[in-house]
Amino acid sequence: MKGFSGKKLVSLFLAGALAISSGGISPQKVQAASKDKEPKGETQEYGTSGEFSNADIYLSEYSYTYDGTEKEPQVMVALNGYTLEEGYDYYVYYEDNVNAGTATAYAVSYDDYSTVSVEFKINPCKIGKIYTYDITDNGKKQTPSVYRKSDYTYLEKGVDYKVVSGASKKVGKHKLKIKGIGNYTGTSSVTYKILPKTVTTVKTKKKGSNYVTFTWSKVKGATGYMYEYYNGKKYVKKYTKNRYATVKRTSDKQSYNIYIYVSAYKTVKGKKYTGYSTSGWDALRPGVPKMKVTKGFGSFELTFKHYGYYQIKYSAYKNMSYSSTYRGYGSSFTYSGAGSGTKIYYKVREYTYSKSGKVLMGKWSKKKKVKVY
Repeated sequence: MKGFSGKKLVSLFLAGALAISSGGISPQKVQAASKDKEPKGETQEYGTSGEFSNADIYLSEYSYTYDGTEKEPQVMVALNGYTLEEGYDYYVYYEDNVNAGTATAYAVSYDDYSTVSVEFKINPCKIGKIYTYDITDNGKKQTPSVYRKSDYTYLEKGVDYKVVSGASKKVGKHKLKIKGIGNYTGTSSVTYKILPKTVTTVKTKKKGSNYVTFTWSKVKGATGYMYEYYNGKKYVKKYTKNRYATVKRTSDKQSYNIYIYVSAYKTVKGKKYTGYSTSGWDALRPGVPKMKVTKGFGSFELTFKHYGYYQIKYSAYKNMSYSSTYRGYGSSFTYSGAGSGTKIYYKVREYTYSKSGKVLMGKWSKKKKVKVY
């Protein structure tokens, strides 16, 4: 008999009170009776007002496993050989029906608001596999945040689990073991890393026409520092024991905005543990831009070596009179709308912005001409 426990149902079974299917409980009267219901508040076929508190109450389920949702088993109420109708004879509400523990279902009579109730169980679920993220050394014994792999749920320490072992304040690799409490049961383990403290500041020490020398704050306990920068083709990674590094602009594909990313590292048992990076940057005054020109039908396109801010001045006159000027960011510029065979004269310069927001203008290229198709 699937769907309820069978408590207090002996007399009802003998009378044929319940029709049970795989879909749950289908209440019906034990004895033949008039299909017409009497108004609420008057004597019903099942008894008189005030008897509801002596009714029997049953559930479709008496045991659940916690999953963070409300549990609302189907409720059936029987009185004097009759199964009563929810929504007509009584209404239902629940208490404590989300978290693991004992929940209660209540049936309340519409006649006199007397109540019957029954308890059911919500069992803790298995904590299962967990994952975490690396954390930064804070000088104190600590553990990382923990999440369940099955549903990505964040688990709160002291509420959902307690730490069995693995708390540490040392940079390196550690194994955390936890035990579920509250809504969770069982144990689980995961490895994590404590990384060196983060470099707090990166500043410009000096700069030339094609380089910037950066310096950064000291990280206590660090073996050294790792820094990265983009050379126009790829990111270059280097290690140093110093607290400064020079980044040169060595390629036309490299921007005049020079960025560096600095992290502290610590060597533990021959393995480097690198912390999270802090960035710094500065701008160089642009040089004369290099570009490629492509002719089209009534148009031409300028393609530059790298993305940047460009100012393009162009005119149909050799002396650049009645010229137009375009300023924008990108790696190309297209002019269109010229008549077939038109000669267009142009020159270009690149510009960028300093850290303070000042415009750093580069030099104009030589004036050139292009004859469109």
